[in-house]
Amino acid sequence: MRSNRVRVSFELYPPRKPEAVEATWETVQELAQWDPQCVSVTYPSTAPGRQASHALVQRIIAQSAVAPVAHLTVTGSSRADLKAHVRWLFSLGLRDVLALRGDPPPHQEWTTYPGGLDYASQLVELVHEVEREDGIDGVRVGCAVSAQPQAALREAEARYLLAKERAGADYAITQLFYDAAEYVLLVEAARAAGVTIPIIPGIIPLTDPPRLERLAALTGVAVPPAVAALAALPEAERFDRGIALTADLVQAAIAVGAERIHIFTFNQARPAAALCAELAERELLHPLPTKGLA
Repeated sequence: MRSNRVRVSFELYPPRKPEAVEATWETVQELAQWDPQCVSVTYPSTAPGRQASHALVQRIIAQSAVAPVAHLTVTGSSRADLKAHVRWLFSLGLRDVLALRGDPPPHQEWTTYPGGLDYASQLVELVHEVEREDGIDGVRVGCAVSAQPQAALREAEARYLLAKERAGADYAITQLFYDAAEYVLLVEAARAAGVTIPIIPGIIPLTDPPRLERLAALTGVAVPPAVAALAALPEAERFDRGIALTADLVQAAIAVGAERIHIFTFNQARPAAALCAELAERELLHPLPTKGLA
């Protein structure tokens, strides 16, 4: 019988400024207390952002018991550069990646880099190509991909997911959604297309309506009135109500088969930890181990 409890994983940004490095590391340590299946680290399009991403991945490997997942994108890199980058990550001991097409640098259109790749599925193939060439200590490298749950993209997304799975993807993580029905319909469309890999709901704690409105401008995913209305509440009430609404969303995803959730933290430990606490209170989170945390 399928458990009604989930494991969690978290997404972090690399620190944007040197003075934020230790604060970001404190977030890693706080989130580690929830025994995450992994912590993924995003990969910006700028050189400083990529350097910070590399540094955070290296530190997680060296100084914690948490499994890191490095985001990879095809943006701004040739095929040869991507292979060298993947090979370097493997040399650190990294064994899990999230393969994405990626966004262009700020204020630029996305174009194929000379000698580069066009699709995330090609990046999945490249990761496993390097794995075969290097004989990575007998352990298969895990490769995640992204999925868009919005209705307008759903049918195309199911086809893209199938291509990514055939390329060697092991699981998908959805982008932002507010209605569990969108997650359900994405999974149904993907299964109808032949996709078999797990599709993990990506969850944003609904505690910061202004941030969600900024995301809406970037993603086109409108903030529902019930969530937008939280902005009018006093801070403490807004936070508690936002966590409750997020837990409701997770609970609905679990009811239709989700076995893990991926929490987009925006480097804020408090909302992510509060969501985990609420899920534990509802007996929806796998019990934590008694030892072995970072």
